[in-house]
Amino acid sequence: MIIPLFELRPEIPWRQIKGMRDHIAHGYFEINAELVYDVVNKGLMPLKEALSYLLNEL
Repeated sequence: MIIPLFELRPEIPWRQIKGMRDHIAHGYFEINAELVYDVVNKGLMPLKEALSYLLNEL
């Protein structure tokens, strides 16, 4: 049985990550710099840890 990666680490807000990527890629001048700054400073470490875990377990 194949388990999707996002189900292995459900605490990671995968939908919001995809949404932010879409907004940055297509938002042009509507990008909220404060939001991006906040995500970079507070949200990347948990994502990095989850991805490290997945890479080591697969």
